[in-house]
Amino acid sequence: MTRSFRILAVAVLAVVLALSSAQNAFAVTELAYDDGVSVSGVLPIYGGVRFSLPTGVTSAKLLYIRFDWSITATNELNIYVTGPDHVTLLTPAILNVATGTGVGCPGTWVHSCSGYDVSGLGITVTGDFYVIVQPQAQGTGNPMADAANSGRSFDGANLAGLTNVLTGDWLIRVDIDPITSVAAGAPVGGFMEPVNKLVVFAPYLALFGVIGAVAVFFWKRPDN
Repeated sequence: MTRSFRILAVAVLAVVLALSSAQNAFAVTELAYDDGVSVSGVLPIYGGVRFSLPTGVTSAKLLYIRFDWSITATNELNIYVTGPDHVTLLTPAILNVATGTGVGCPGTWVHSCSGYDVSGLGITVTGDFYVIVQPQAQGTGNPMADAANSGRSFDGANLAGLTNVLTGDWLIRVDIDPITSVAAGAPVGGFMEPVNKLVVFAPYLALFGVIGAVAVFFWKRPDN
């Protein structure tokens, strides 16, 4: 293998890594509608939030579900992810969940930051979808709510009956990985976490630097 070929191979690898880093910088988006301040715990039979994909995203992979939960000894619940009719399951019901400590919760969630990683379940969401929690029984924990009202939180006696608008917002948030790109500056359902611009553009700067270095190398070769 000639020296020039080895250098070219290294340059190509660097370009691939830079592009991969740039893609990952845009990958995860959090959708949320609550104000982040837990006020009260309610024991619904079923309680859920209607999420909407950001403008410009037609489908996305559901990665993570986080929620504020009143602290109990068991902390057990069932989770349902449905389509826009809050009945059609997008994945088999996630039953008998004992949640453990969640990640990515705001510091104002003062009860129990709980979470569930669903990235391995292959859940693809399009348009509107619901994430619904169901305490297994009295004393197994309650979902927490804020004092605001986005009109996106509901409760009911069953999935089909999830039509009662909550006076607050369930503290339930999700992470998604958009399958299509979000248009620059487009409004989103809930909010997107801000992205450090230096982190976003650094892979591109590295890419341009590699291309320039390779170009200079081949330009200065004795056989040119």
